[in-house]
Formats: sequence, structure tokens, C-alpha cells
Amino acid sequence: MNTKIIEMPEDDHMLLRVRVAFLQKATTLHAWCIANNIDPAGAHRALTGKWAGPKATMLAQKIIAAAGIAEK
Repeated sequence: MNTKIIEMPEDDHMLLRVRVAFLQKATTLHAWCIANNIDPAGAHRALTGKWAGPKATMLAQKIIAAAGIAEK
């Protein structure tokens, strides 16, 4: 069996961790964003660092807390 390891950009690790955490709560990041009046695309950019201003940092921290994971 040939196992291939998928390499992911470092910026996507937090996004993946958040998505998994929401799935473990039987919901999704997208559903949480809609329920909290947050643009899912903005959330994605904040979590991957493509949007990195003060508001993005606050949004990312809010999402990470809602997902129930601890930042490294």
C-alpha cells in the first residue's frame, strides 16, 4: 500500500483545526459563521492569515474560542 502524506501550507493548519473542532461539536465553521452574522470568507481569511489586521486577529480569536480549542 502506497501512503502519500499530503503537505499543507502552514497557514491552513489553524483553519483545519477549527473545522475539525466544529465537526466534533456536530456543526461546521460555515454554520457557526452564519449563526453569528460573520462572513464565512472573512473567517477563512482571518484563520489563514490572509487578513491579518487587528479586526482579523480578534475575529480569529473569537472563532478559535467558539470552536473550543486552545491556541498554540
